[in-house]
Amino acid sequence: MKRKINPDAKMTITKVKLTNYDEDLQPDNQMTGLEVGYTEELLNEEGALDFVREHPGTKLRNFLSHDDLINRFEALRPHMALYCEYADPADVDEVEDFGKLDFRHVFVTQVTLTGHSENAGLVLTGFRVLADGSKLNLNTPNIKYEYSEYKFAHELSEAVDELMSEAMLALVERKRKIVQAELFDEDEAATDDEYNQALGELRADVKSGKVKITVGESLGIG
Repeated sequence: MKRKINPDAKMTITKVKLTNYDEDLQPDNQMTGLEVGYTEELLNEEGALDFVREHPGTKLRNFLSHDDLINRFEALRPHMALYCEYADPADVDEVEDFGKLDFRHVFVTQVTLTGHSENAGLVLTGFRVLADGSKLNLNTPNIKYEYSEYKFAHELSEAVDELMSEAMLALVERKRKIVQAELFDEDEAATDDEYNQALGELRADVKSGKVKITVGESLGIG
């Protein structure tokens, strides 16, 4: 079912996190969960702000992130590589040149929004895969769009706006990926351990080639 949101509330997403991301799978084969942080601003009868309800980490149950959302995260990988100095900004003059960069080992799995108005910014979280296969956790400093010296701050802001739009569809409309058959119905009493076990088995089958992912209808279902 769609998440029950107060129709009179103004919603603002503050964090989007992919869970169970597998760097060995292509984006269209990813089977990631989703965690969203958001606030609801509730108004009184006079239209003034009454109170703010915070949801710092809402995990969507029995949910696989849609390819559209995953691809928005993929678009942030060159930004992470550039900002963390794993790629040289001098090698690119515009976003269209990002294809020249080598960011194969850098991944983004979380975006956290910070500040408001002229102080608005974000923190990117992810990892870099090292030569021995281990992972180095990455967190950018707080990147303020207006004051950052980052060369592509404006383009980064636009990319994050697109990601937040997809996250809102996931949260409110349950826009998600349907893989052949749902592992469990949304209202089925499956524990997190049972769901993760079933998901792990499916992921192993995809890696071995036993199962091919096909995406069915995914917007506003269930």
